[in-house]
Amino acid sequence: MKKKINVISIVVAILIGAMSGYFVENKLTTVESSDTLVYLLEVGTYESFEDIIEIQNELKVNGVYNETVYKNNRFTIIAGINSTGIFEQKNIVDNIVDNCKVKKEYLYNYISEFSDTEFLFYNLGLEYYIASLNSTSFILSEQFVANKYVNIEIYSNVVFLKNVSDNDLLERIKIQTYKMFVENAYVN
Repeated sequence: MKKKINVISIVVAILIGAMSGYFVENKLTTVESSDTLVYLLEVGTYESFEDIIEIQNELKVNGVYNETVYKNNRFTIIAGINSTGIFEQKNIVDNIVDNCKVKKEYLYNYISEFSDTEFLFYNLGLEYYIASLNSTSFILSEQFVANKYVNIEIYSNVVFLKNVSDNDLLERIKIQTYKMFVENAYVN
């Protein structure tokens, strides 16, 4: 009888330890910095690319720009990003899909795993990106410009965010830049 209790105790202890470790890891890897908080207008998340083509076309016909972002082995359609969580196009999207939602996300989590030079570049890029989402002007630092080859696409988009005054184009660049930050994090 004593051996059964010890075996059961060990199995229970291992299970509790594994579950605790899982929750601690998830808490430690999610940084909730209000400095990098954004709101996404998420149209939906889908298993395959074929599932989204019809939805994207319907959004386009109705004048809603969108991008497909690939993360966590799924395709997510994003139709807006900002720092307020209020989206003018939400009513249009709600008429096209049933599962549209405004989602809160902390962007710092996408850059936290990069090494020194890369982290500096992405951190500055993210700082400028958030400033753009808040409609705040910014000046590119010499460090950011000097490290532009870390990711020339993000560099170019940040320069566009700084200089473009056309609101429609600016909203498109904001969504594209979000996509770049997310997808580059998963490549790394």
